[in-house]
Amino acid sequence: MVIPIQIISNTGNPNWTNLNPSSPPGARDSYAMAYDNVHSVTVLYGGTGLGDTWTFGFPSTWTKQTPAASPIVQSGAAMAWMASQNNMVLFGGLINDTSFNQTWTWNGANWTQQTPNTNPPARSYQGMSPDSAHHTAVMFGGSPSGYQNALNDTWVWNGTNWTAQTPSTVPPALYGPSLADGPTGPVLFGGVNSSGNATNQTWVWNGSNWIAQNPVVSPPPRSYAGMVYNSQTGVTILFGGASGNVLLHDTWQWNGFSWIELDPAAVPSARSAIGLSFDLGFSQIVMFGGTQTGAPDTSDTWTFGFPAVTSTTLPAATAGLPYSAAVQVIGGTPPYFFQPTGIPQNLPNGLNLNLSSGQITGATQSVGAYSVGIAVGDSQTGSATIASTLSLTVNAAGTLVLSPATLPDATASTNYSEQLSAAGGVTPYNFSAAGLPAGLQINVNNQIAGVYRRIHQRDAHGVGQRHSCGQWRQRGPADGAL
Repeated sequence: MVIPIQIISNTGNPNWTNLNPSSPPGARDSYAMAYDNVHSVTVLYGGTGLGDTWTFGFPSTWTKQTPAASPIVQSGAAMAWMASQNNMVLFGGLINDTSFNQTWTWNGANWTQQTPNTNPPARSYQGMSPDSAHHTAVMFGGSPSGYQNALNDTWVWNGTNWTAQTPSTVPPALYGPSLADGPTGPVLFGGVNSSGNATNQTWVWNGSNWIAQNPVVSPPPRSYAGMVYNSQTGVTILFGGASGNVLLHDTWQWNGFSWIELDPAAVPSARSAIGLSFDLGFSQIVMFGGTQTGAPDTSDTWTFGFPAVTSTTLPAATAGLPYSAAVQVIGGTPPYFFQPTGIPQNLPNGLNLNLSSGQITGATQSVGAYSVGIAVGDSQTGSATIASTLSLTVNAAGTLVLSPATLPDATASTNYSEQLSAAGGVTPYNFSAAGLPAGLQINVNNQIAGVYRRIHQRDAHGVGQRHSCGQWRQRGPADGAL
């Protein structure tokens, strides 16, 4: 007997991070979720008898949408991004034991019900995925009413119509399978068969046929798991689900020929009836809510991936002023590592990056707009290898203006005090003066202060000059002498 053994290494693993956003959607499970590549947000619809639409801007902003029309309130609908149409397609769903066969599309602002010439039979808890190689969406299985009536039909949506497929090999009828794009085509995993048993078969759709896969190691049987394709690393990620009455919280990746169980440092609680989306802009997988054992549905938001820079715009700097700003990072497994790449540009002269904290400090005289290349890594990557480009604007300092522009006159043998101030330029300000009258000086409070003593000088013709604090004034012999 040959027993397959899988060796799990924690080196290079991405990690789960609880994002804790403010004002998330209400707790739910069985929702539909996918990423909108055009508007750079995750879109969530419905679930647990709800009919609301939300978008999530990574890493912290859930926004409830107010479309003019919406699909019927439902659970268990399926949704996929259609790159060829720049929209989402949503099909099916269930409410009060009744399934539907409506087709809707989402354009980033509104839902539109479609009227295709051909409609698949009503169903819920089916699998649906983009098929990027064929510019379509593929749908498999589900049921009009529970696992006993599970389906094993395959349908393809081309943006305007559904077409029933006739593959020569077909997976068994499945309720609650996971279906997502993959490195060699859409990959189908798990689901409950018509006998009520969770399965763990892996199938790949090649555009016309289902190809059974035979990996040495497979995830345990399950249904209602979350699964999504990471197009940047070329692997499909599977999380959670239910195996009978047991909820799972393991994380697996499919690389096109084998399953590998990952060992992230942090893991969400066990849950099922969840969706995953892949945020292309930040290379992060997003998960929301789900059902938990012996507890109400949850409304937490998690991300899975290596560290990501969450803001690519640094605070503006002012030439000559001290500057301090941090490269904002989320995800992965701290501690983080930072490294300037110089692609396309380095930080302007005078600003420096702390390689451990990601803090940028210093002062620069280099005015302009910069696109600064900085790489970040974590304890799993071992070095700063994930490159980002951050924008930084260095503004010119304002014109230095001294106040008051003209000093008031002083009176001889009388205390004098005038506060100096400045605006613009580059702080801190330093005040100095040349040619102040005798007895006056600038003190530590930036005031001209003291007692003015008049000094009168005469020339050979008897003409003298007397200095006052505000100006020099000409005086003649009739003015008298000190």
